[in-house]
Amino acid sequence: MKEEGRLQNVEHDGIIPVKVYYFKKEERSLAKIVMPHWHRDIELDYLVKGNTVMISHGVRREMEAGELILINSGCIHSSFRSRKGNEEESIALLIDYDYMKKYFGELDQCCFYEDFTGKQREFLQEKMWDVVEAYLSEQPFKELKMTKYILEIMIYLFENCVEKMECHDTAVENKRMRNISRAIEYIDQNYWQNISLKTMADYLGIDEAYFSRCFKKVTGECFKDYLQQKRLNMSLEELVKPEKTVTEVAYKNGFPNLKSYITAFKRYYSVTPKQYMQQQMGKDKN
Repeated sequence: MKEEGRLQNVEHDGIIPVKVYYFKKEERSLAKIVMPHWHRDIELDYLVKGNTVMISHGVRREMEAGELILINSGCIHSSFRSRKGNEEESIALLIDYDYMKKYFGELDQCCFYEDFTGKQREFLQEKMWDVVEAYLSEQPFKELKMTKYILEIMIYLFENCVEKMECHDTAVENKRMRNISRAIEYIDQNYWQNISLKTMADYLGIDEAYFSRCFKKVTGECFKDYLQQKRLNMSLEELVKPEKTVTEVAYKNGFPNLKSYITAFKRYYSVTPKQYMQQQMGKDKN
């Protein structure tokens, strides 16, 4: 397999509406932190090498090499560095929900298994690799081959990995999801400002303690940690700009002081902001 960049969107000719992402950690790159988010697509993730933490339905899961997880449509999920080590190589497949529903009309009343048996895992691992290897190779008709492998994955999921959804109080659940969605959108647009639990509760018009519980239940993260991770993620782009100092980056991204920024950065990335800047400068010279 060719040596690839850090995060690659594997584009093909649109025969079917599917996106494939291939990630391979570079020597000096940081572990991925993917903030809580959701989408209508069905997502299938395969951790090829390393360790990572996935949070789905508010449940934290330590993943090791060889494991797969499926994210159903509309499910808030995230991933970040594991204490056991970094994510080093992974593949993600995002399949358009409406395209799947076209061939499986009961999809709105069903969901896919999110964990797999040994036999299921073996089949899906093999096909996920087939997709990426076809793309990275110079084989003739590689677009058709990618499409073939993806369709085989979809058919396998339909035939072996579907179950009826349990009935829940959908009105309560939908209201909770709307509140958390609005909160995440607000944070995305205002993360550098002074935001607190009270700020968010007042913005949503709900009780502060209730918001805190809902945020944790839906995202798997406490509000304070989520906000901190968002600020750290956004600060990475600033650190590679030579005209910026670490102090300027800290304040611009919502940290109250330099010490709190360095402490948080080292907690999530295992290096200081200054060390990260030096690593990036060394990478640019090579």
